[in-house]
Amino acid sequence: MVSNLNFFAWVLYLSILALIIIAGYKNWNLNKLQKELKTRIAEIEKSYEQKIKDLEHYEREMKSLTAFQEKKILFVTENKELDIKNEIDDIKNIGFKNIKTLTLNDLGQLRECDLLIYHFDNEKEDIVKENINKVVDFLLKIDGSKRIPLLIYTKNYVDDKDLNYRNYIFARMPLTLIGHFNTLIRL
Repeated sequence: MVSNLNFFAWVLYLSILALIIIAGYKNWNLNKLQKELKTRIAEIEKSYEQKIKDLEHYEREMKSLTAFQEKKILFVTENKELDIKNEIDDIKNIGFKNIKTLTLNDLGQLRECDLLIYHFDNEKEDIVKENINKVVDFLLKIDGSKRIPLLIYTKNYVDDKDLNYRNYIFARMPLTLIGHFNTLIRL
């Protein structure tokens, strides 16, 4: 009976030892797994932070690329009878929404713009020069540095040698209006 007791004691001791070894191995494995998970989570967080930084960078780039679409555009006509609906629709179709239309007589009401388009259909040279000078005087009043672009839209020829403004260009057709507009709005 003693030998049976010794045998059971040894079996019990070996079983307990096996359980301790198994528990230790599982604990070691669990610690190893826990460290790997922490490392992986740290890598994912770092990657996530980098993606956020990249997205913020792309957002800033996108804003700078499309910031010109927020510029204030002033479309001034000689009188109310001139139809500029198609031209304004063309400008809106390329992404510009901040367009204000005025007649030449209402020009003094405004205090700022980023691009002024002046459209007229008058053929009398003295009236044309006087009206263009009114537009130039308005631009000089709101920006003395002569940096606001002036786009003069007319089908008539205008002698511009006496025009005292440096940032202007003529457009005689709707296509040249849009082409010049796209160039000037990005200045």
